[in-house]
Amino acid sequence: MEQQNSSEERLQRLFDLFKIIYTDHYLEKAEEQLILKYAIGLGCSFEKARSVIEKSIKIFEGGLAFEDYRYVLDK
Repeated sequence: MEQQNSSEERLQRLFDLFKIIYTDHYLEKAEEQLILKYAIGLGCSFEKARSVIEKSIKIFEGGLAFEDYRYVLDK
């Protein structure tokens, strides 16, 4: 049986997707919906996914390393 991903691994995957999407420094509505679906697929509830996405948008507008990203989202 395959072991489930840790919370940190799931967050890393979400962070990586944000990095890819934010390469043009802009988040389109369709991209935001994709990230929402991805976050839910990674195991976030709808409310948690929305919260993570809202915080992530603010973070990525300024650019942060993964360690800082994880720290901010945990607060």
